[in-house]
Amino acid sequence: MPSHKITPKNFILSMLQVSNKQAIPIKTLVECGELFGFTGNTIRVTITRLIREGTIESDERGLYRLSETKDLIRKFIDGWRLGEARIIPWDGTWISCLMPKQKASRLLRKGVKGLQFLGFQEGMPGFWIRPNNLKLRLSNIDEILQLLGNASGYEIFLSKDFREKRILQWKTFLWPIQELTRSLQVIHQKLQASANRLHKMPVENAIVESYLLGSEAVYCLNTDPLLPEEMMSGKYRIMLTQTMLVYDDLGKKAWKKKFRNFQIQEVPSHLRLITGV
Repeated sequence: MPSHKITPKNFILSMLQVSNKQAIPIKTLVECGELFGFTGNTIRVTITRLIREGTIESDERGLYRLSETKDLIRKFIDGWRLGEARIIPWDGTWISCLMPKQKASRLLRKGVKGLQFLGFQEGMPGFWIRPNNLKLRLSNIDEILQLLGNASGYEIFLSKDFREKRILQWKTFLWPIQELTRSLQVIHQKLQASANRLHKMPVENAIVESYLLGSEAVYCLNTDPLLPEEMMSGKYRIMLTQTMLVYDDLGKKAWKKKFRNFQIQEVPSHLRLITGV
């Protein structure tokens, strides 16, 4: 799992993500940022850059919200709360993506990362696949890839009737199932331990811990490939989802106690894919 280092950019975006589309005053962003070691000047400079690149918008002087163009990604990221409702029974077909044959470029690399975020793996050179068990339509996947990776020249389609030997190889080697299972178990244990001590901490410490650990859990749930039961048990993903829902409520109490005017839907969590994978 990648490092969850906090930067001013992903901190600001995570705050705006959970604000229920309500604009947040610069004063609140600065005050929250100070808990994580960011100066007011750093927060203001970062906000200016995010406005310039179109990632956030300003309603009026000193009030900020996420750009509407990020809304589909936000909804998909928030989808972890739906748990197993994000998937359907697998009928044996595969969602496939044929990537253009060209030298690696920044856009192509971003497109590949977008595919990996959606649980795809490269089954053959330039041919990316995943089981067709997502509730998302192909048009939704295409739109998410556009927003996440801004890739071009690829084709998304359903496929089937591959040789049994190749399917067995894909199921066995493409996804690191043991590693994925272990990550779900480890983070679940971390959440349980934190939940038992969160209410005993000074509120500022509880805010920081719930943010950091919540980010780790949400990242794990969002990058889980959501493989069908035929390939990977959903047991530990379900356990982590249920525990994270409880942990989120505990974390919200700390945030609301400290920032009474900051109305949040859930504990903020920073994800690199909000800013682009």
